[in-house]
Amino acid sequence: MGKRLFSDDFVRSWIREQNPWWDKRPYPFAELPKQRRLFVNLFTNGIIDDQTVKPWVLLGGRKVGKTTLLKYLVQDLLATQTAGATQLFYLNLNNPVVSGIPIAELIGLALDEAHKGKQERVYFMLDQAEYLSDWPNQLRQLPLEYPAIKLVLGSVVDAARIQQDSQPVEYQTFLLPPPTFHEFVYLRGAEKESFRKLEELGENYIAEPEVLFKKVRLPKLNQLFIQYLNFGGLLELYPSLTTIGPDQTTPLRDMLAVHLLASDLPAIYGIADTRTLNHFFASLAYISGNETSVEELANNFSMAKNTIRKYLVWLEACHLIKLVERVDMDGKRFDRANFFKIYLVNPTLRSALFHDVAEDDLFAGSVVETAVFAQLLHRTQNLPYYSSWSRGSVDLVRLGANKKPNFALEIKWSNQFVEKPTLLKNLRAFCKRNELSEAYITTLDIRKDRRRNDMVYKFVPAAFFAYLLGRNMVYTKMQFTDTVKMPKSST
Repeated sequence: MGKRLFSDDFVRSWIREQNPWWDKRPYPFAELPKQRRLFVNLFTNGIIDDQTVKPWVLLGGRKVGKTTLLKYLVQDLLATQTAGATQLFYLNLNNPVVSGIPIAELIGLALDEAHKGKQERVYFMLDQAEYLSDWPNQLRQLPLEYPAIKLVLGSVVDAARIQQDSQPVEYQTFLLPPPTFHEFVYLRGAEKESFRKLEELGENYIAEPEVLFKKVRLPKLNQLFIQYLNFGGLLELYPSLTTIGPDQTTPLRDMLAVHLLASDLPAIYGIADTRTLNHFFASLAYISGNETSVEELANNFSMAKNTIRKYLVWLEACHLIKLVERVDMDGKRFDRANFFKIYLVNPTLRSALFHDVAEDDLFAGSVVETAVFAQLLHRTQNLPYYSSWSRGSVDLVRLGANKKPNFALEIKWSNQFVEKPTLLKNLRAFCKRNELSEAYITTLDIRKDRRRNDMVYKFVPAAFFAYLLGRNMVYTKMQFTDTVKMPKSST
């Protein structure tokens, strides 16, 4: 920790200002967005229902709404009478006032100011914990001194991943992603334009998606999907998309993207050359969806392999990229993961760093693949894999409880295989090898089933598939575990 800058009395006064609900001053909740992100209730209900003292860590990239989510949590804890006003503490750890103060000492000052004892049940929301690079170590010591507090940290950086501690502290992780495509449609108020009588379905898991597909207005949904690729990952853009349109919004998006990447955090975690790091990230954004290896990246960037590994760990810990693991043709994981695929967690950054995606762009397919994976990459378990072998590959593979493949998907932004599914030789070979009787392929705008010999090829529009993944995740906490059903063919 650094040197303390302020006296205890000054810090306690600042703490009181941070928590206006203690003094029944006007609550800051009027400043919160009236329309909540769809992940908010999953998070706040999870903490309200959790009677243990195990800490929660809210992880997510910059500008995805973590601070807003923590303040919603305060609002909901009060509204449900789970806690009284002076049992709730919100503190921003990036403020200079708390610089140099360990978490345990800061908690002690806050409890003293609120006249609370160490044994009382209280909730601490500690925002921007990434500015304490050793927060996992500090978490380990807290239960001994404060056995009754419920601690909720918000952080851009998964510091525990970077430190790889041999004795990791136990905490509950909630990973907040950039907006999913379903959220983009919902928050833009565009569901009524995209679906006929969607209100009949309510907030339900779509177990039989053909019911929903019959209601879809696919041209509108595809139009929104292209907007999502170009603007949907940045919440601040949503009002301007409604009022002035994408053309005037592009400069704002590009400015926000630069701000998203410009940060003093790498230096805190031991990366001094941020210029090279940002150049490296931009290059990865350009090849999002491609298979690569540490050795290939080291050769391409003329960097040491250890530097490449350090950059990859950092970018993944900051939720900018996700490395997707490879399995072989039998669905078996490799002892040495030499090869992997890199995906942007936020597909909008691809457009912001380079140029907008149009429906007929030659490279749109890789951006669509990135977007489909982005609907899944915020899961903390049951992540998808991809498969590749000497003569072929499959874009997305899921392994069942028995570690055997039970789902295979090729992500396309084209209708070219609908009439000739047998051209998908790699997909067929993988399915035959693993005794899968059906496989999925995304398309531009066609929904059909094609039976060839003993295989069923299920073609589903990519936009609808992405929408369905996000919707079912939110409304059922689905972890992509058992079944993924697609609409039955209309032909």
